[in-house]
Parts: sequence; structure tokens; C-alpha cells
Amino acid sequence: MLIAQTSDLHIRPPGMLVGGVVDTAAALEACVAHLQALPLRPDLLLITGDLTQQGRPEEYAHLRRLLAPLGLPLLVCPGNHDDRAASGQGHRPSSPARRAAGVAAAKPLMSPSIWDRCG
Repeated sequence: MLIAQTSDLHIRPPGMLVGGVVDTAAALEACVAHLQALPLRPDLLLITGDLTQQGRPEEYAHLRRLLAPLGLPLLVCPGNHDDRAASGQGHRPSSPARRAAGVAAAKPLMSPSIWDRCG
């Protein structure tokens, strides 16, 4: 099994830079392109540390779009900037509390068990 690993993506909403300077989305796009160009594609992408800069739902949505071209299984260990609920992992879609509140299930970025172990 070949595992690729990256860390501390700090993704912002589209068009926003970290600290007004760093384009983390462009850096992730370059990473994705590099992984796609490898002669031997990884079986899994391990992402450690902060997935987003502020743990906002729009940041997780942008992260999903940026990672989608890989088509690889993801294993993530979120960091202190991340927010379990905003990522779509706060409650399972079948949660009675979610149904009672009429909250639509967000598309999960990762397995809830990863948050249980690392979040």
C-alpha cells in the first residue's frame, strides 16, 4: 500500500488568502496535480493537522472540491482550527436530534471515527 501524506492545509473560502498572503487552495491544487502525475498513484491520502483556517462550512466545501479530482480514500486527523460540526461530522445523519431540528445532513469529508480518534 502506498500512502501519500500532507499536513496543515488551512483552506479558506474561494478567493481568500491566509493572512492576506498565502493561497492555500493553489498550494493544494499543486499537491493534487503532483499526486495525479505520479507514475504509481497512492492508495490513500493521509491529511494531518488543520484542514481549514477557521473551521467554517464554506471552507470544508471548498476543501471537498479541491480534493475531489484525486478520487482517493482520505484519512484525516484534524487540527485545532477545525470544527467537527461545520465539517459535517458533528452528528450522524440518522441522529434523532438532527431529524427533530430539521437539519439536513452535510456530506461528510471523512469517516466520523477519524474525528473520534483524532478530533
